[in-house]
Amino acid sequence: MRFDIASLSATTQISLIIVAVFRSFVIWAIITVLKKYHLSFMKEEHSNRYKRLMILISKLNDEIIWMKKNTFLIEETMNSSYKLFNDLRKNNADELLSKDALKVANDIHEIKKEYQIILRGISEAMQLNLDNDGMYLEDIIKVTESAIKYDASLVNKEIIFKSEHPSGIYTDKHYFIMSIFRNIFTNSLEASNTKDVCIYLKVYNENNSYIFSIMDDGPGISEENIHEIFEPGFSTKINYDTGEINRGLGLNLVKDIVEKQFNGSICVESVSGSTTFFIKIPEEELRVK
Repeated sequence: MRFDIASLSATTQISLIIVAVFRSFVIWAIITVLKKYHLSFMKEEHSNRYKRLMILISKLNDEIIWMKKNTFLIEETMNSSYKLFNDLRKNNADELLSKDALKVANDIHEIKKEYQIILRGISEAMQLNLDNDGMYLEDIIKVTESAIKYDASLVNKEIIFKSEHPSGIYTDKHYFIMSIFRNIFTNSLEASNTKDVCIYLKVYNENNSYIFSIMDDGPGISEENIHEIFEPGFSTKINYDTGEINRGLGLNLVKDIVEKQFNGSICVESVSGSTTFFIKIPEEELRVK
C-alpha cells in the first residue's frame, strides 16, 4: 500500500500498470507453454498407444491366419481317426482298440467345435478393426519401425533402419503389410549375432507391381537351410539359456499372406553377412480399389 500522495501521480500509476501488464503477460505465457507441453505430451502418448494397438492387432491377425490353417489340420486328423476306426472294424480287430480309435475321433471332433467357436469369436472382434479405411505405406513403415526398435531394446540390441519408398501408396490391407514387415524384421533381429542390426527396406514399382526388397546384415542363411525357411515349424534359432526354440511360423506366415492375400510371390537371396527378401505384389492388389 502506498500512503504517500506522490504515489497518485500519473507517472507512478502508469509505471504500476506497465508492471502489472508485464507480470500478467509472463504468467499467461507460462500457462500457455505448460498447456502446449501437456497437449504435446498427450498427443505423443496417444500416438504411442495407437502404434502399440496397431502392432497388437497385427499380431492377433497373424494368429487368426495360423488358426484358420490349423482348422484344416484338425479336420484331416479327425477324418484319419474315423478312417482308422472303420479299417479296424472291417478287419475284425480288437473291439477295445476300435473303440479307442473312435473315442480319439470323437475327442478331436469336440476339440474342433470348441476351436471353431473361439476362432469365430476372435475373428468377429478383429473384423471391427480390419474393416477400417486403411493407411499410407509410409505410416505402416513408421509404425513397424517403432515396434521393431522397441523389441530390439528389450534384448539390448539397436536397429539401424533405412528405407526408400514412393509416397502416396494407400492400402486397405495395411495389417497384412504390417505383418509381413514385422515378421521379416523380427527374423533379422533374432538371427543377428551383433548388437547393432542394420535393416534396409526399398520399395519400387516395376511392370505394374510393387517390389519390396528387405535386406539385413545378419550372418546369412546356409545353403542347406535356405530352401526350408518358409516351411512351418522350421527354425535355427534357439535360446541356449532357456532351451526355448523359436516357433518357426513367421516366414511361413509371410509366404502365406503374400501368396493368398496379395496374389504375389516371395523369394530370398542370402550370402555370408547379408540376407535379402524380395516380395512382389501386383499394384491392383496393394492399392485401395
